[in-house]
Amino acid sequence: MKFRTGQEDSLNLDRDLASQVKELNNIESVVDLFQEALMSSCNKSFKKRHTTKITTKYKSVPWWTEELTLMRKRINALRRRYQRTTNNDELRESRKNRYHVEKTKYQAAIKREKIKSWKEYCNLTSDRNPWNAVYKIASNKAKRSQTLSTLQKPDGSITTDINETVTYMLDYLIAKDEEDSDSDYHKTIRTLTERPIQTTDDKEYMPEEIGNAIDAINCKKAPGEDGITSDIFQRAYKQFPNLINT
Repeated sequence: MKFRTGQEDSLNLDRDLASQVKELNNIESVVDLFQEALMSSCNKSFKKRHTTKITTKYKSVPWWTEELTLMRKRINALRRRYQRTTNNDELRESRKNRYHVEKTKYQAAIKREKIKSWKEYCNLTSDRNPWNAVYKIASNKAKRSQTLSTLQKPDGSITTDINETVTYMLDYLIAKDEEDSDSDYHKTIRTLTERPIQTTDDKEYMPEEIGNAIDAINCKKAPGEDGITSDIFQRAYKQFPNLINT
């Protein structure tokens, strides 16, 4: 009787997964599943450091949570995905609708955390000292930092309020996009941006090119948001070259 080694099992698994990927039409879902599987393997194999409360000390706002961070990353990814879809109108509209649905959930989560944080802050008032920051804010006695609210115009006049100041800054710093004032060069650029892209698709990458690109990744570079380092991905490629090349 002939027993199969672990390397043979890995090769057979690589071939099976590669053949299954070829039968699927949605390559993005395959990439997401592979990333989730790789992250799950790392979480089960590596030791994790126990984080302390010190890591959450330097938040930009007191109501921000890790869940909001993950939702924001997901919203940004969905927005980039639909904006980069230019050759398929139906797929672009579907991804756009999905982005708006997730964005609505994200905004609702932010509002919910704000209200929750404010209620917790108001409950800090004790019977022994009711004259704390909550009382000062409610009675409008809290000290406010002074900000620049006026600007001097080239004619020597001064803006009267913050709205006029902001409007003047926007008019001064941001150029106006008006077709009537376009030069011939700008008219050509505007026309080119409205035309659909008719260039031919690039040639498919060869397995040798993919392998060389993965081997050339600098191991000293910091990982991305998923925490997968370059050496982890290089080892994964050695185990599943057919799957990644597919």
